[in-house]
Amino acid sequence: METFTTRNGQWLTVRPLTEDDAPLLVDLFRRLSPNSRYQRFHIPMEHVSDETIWQGASDMAHVDQINQVALIALLASDEGEQVAIAVARAHRQPGGTEAEAAIVVRDDFQSQGVGRQMLGYLVNAAVAVGITTFKGYIQADNHQMLHLLQTIGLQYTQHIEHAEAYVLIQLHEVPAKGSAGAVPPRR
Repeated sequence: METFTTRNGQWLTVRPLTEDDAPLLVDLFRRLSPNSRYQRFHIPMEHVSDETIWQGASDMAHVDQINQVALIALLASDEGEQVAIAVARAHRQPGGTEAEAAIVVRDDFQSQGVGRQMLGYLVNAAVAVGITTFKGYIQADNHQMLHLLQTIGLQYTQHIEHAEAYVLIQLHEVPAKGSAGAVPPRR
């Protein structure tokens, strides 16, 4: 479990995603704007049934942390409950070294350094299980994610295909930034 502070001073805890986190994923999905949903899933997701949302969250929460590496960033609410702020995940074929990766950050926490932190933690978790490359499609107008790739310090190649950028990112361990060694305030 790791902690870091956002640019506006909020403490987040990052830990591996577990199957018990499905309700947190449902809440996170519901708090995403239509644009953030589209950037993450590459299809319009405005009129999705509750059943579909719960099934998707349950499926996403079942990870083995070897072939499907997933992390969740949590904020402790004023009531002491955990609220999901971001999820970062990578999925590879068993035994493979390339993984598809994705990150989603709640809209009200975007541009606060959360995506960068989550990408760094995801890279380190992936490297630890033998993943050497992230691959995937990014919407060509997803300027935040494309900027994030430039700032993380990893070597990558990018090819534009239709309205998407296909990206291959070579992985190596990423030094932690932010609140390393700091102790979060008690609630």
